[in-house]
Amino acid sequence: LLLKRLQGLTEEFPDNTQIRLAQVLMLEALDQQRAALAELQPVFERDPYQAQAVILDAKLRQDMGQEKGVFRRVTAALEADPGAAEEPPAEEAAAEETPAEEAPAS
Repeated sequence: LLLKRLQGLTEEFPDNTQIRLAQVLMLEALDQQRAALAELQPVFERDPYQAQAVILDAKLRQDMGQEKGVFRRVTAALEADPGAAEEPPAEEAAAEETPAEEAPAS
């Protein structure tokens, strides 16, 4: 039932990446890796380096036992934008690790 609704939303909003990725995850959960891979193709046509799709592609291919090409898209994405894999500058990393101040108890 949920998969049918996601398929309907994907048809209604074909350019919505998040809906399509939700459908891919649902197909993966139902052990339909080939169908999930097919649903990633429109995402790659719009954005060949979409991070979630790239990781899902590698995971699906690995789950299917495709030794060759498992990391093909990951490698291509890193070659296209090597800075995407770099750690944030020290100031940003420190800011992320600093817990927010707690509000005073009333």
